[in-house]
Amino acid sequence: MKKSLLLALLLLLSNSGLRAADFWKERDYKQWKPKEAHKMLNKSPWAQNVSLDPMRMRRAGFGDIEGDPTQDPAERRSPAQPRGSVEALAGDPNPVPVGAAPAGGGPGFNSSGLAGRPPPAGGGLGPPPINVTVRWASALPVKQAVVRSRYRGNFEESEKDKQLLNSKDEQYVVLLSGLPGRIARALQRNTDRIKQMTALHRKKKDPIPAASVEVLPRDQFLEIFLFFPRTAAIDLGDRNVELRTQVGPFKIKRKFKLKKMVFNDKLEL
Repeated sequence: MKKSLLLALLLLLSNSGLRAADFWKERDYKQWKPKEAHKMLNKSPWAQNVSLDPMRMRRAGFGDIEGDPTQDPAERRSPAQPRGSVEALAGDPNPVPVGAAPAGGGPGFNSSGLAGRPPPAGGGLGPPPINVTVRWASALPVKQAVVRSRYRGNFEESEKDKQLLNSKDEQYVVLLSGLPGRIARALQRNTDRIKQMTALHRKKKDPIPAASVEVLPRDQFLEIFLFFPRTAAIDLGDRNVELRTQVGPFKIKRKFKLKKMVFNDKLEL
């Protein structure tokens, strides 16, 4: 009897976890909780995280990647900063990457906000890893999460929200979010190089090369938008699609499972 009750409890907890994981299938986006919108944007079938070694930046000559805390945020913005639809896709103008140290420390961080890592050879505490989110910004559920994250409680969509949600993107848009804002200008001077090193890969098919790249400074962090043509359509038969890119000294690869990216009975990318 006890064994049966235990099995029933485990099954209930398992089903509960599945429902929580698929909140985007169960409820309209206006009913998503703030933490669910955050999850959609940072850890979902449409968003994955990658941890990068900051020492690569220094060895590549990018200087102090932690930035100057006394520098005015406006001075970190490039005069060529892109506007319009790209900013609408970006979401929070002051993003805190997943894994960033909470104020006063927290699990995995010390009281100074530095990641609890073993000291590098030669002594001293190494800088915390750079946590970057790879996100399909053109996917409808991601756009919905961007809109939902702008409000607390019940809300009505603004005209700006409606334009974002109803826009028909002519390109796939993948966003890299969380790189240090201090390196924005260096990357803006090298967008052609990033473009050359960026493509979407599928098994037994030609890669889809990036059509363009835009770097958007966002105060302490920056966002990189990677645009790909939809003429080479990605479909469920491809099973997986992998982003491969190189940003400065970092080679980034992230594979996405397409069957998990179905939303309202449609593959959303």
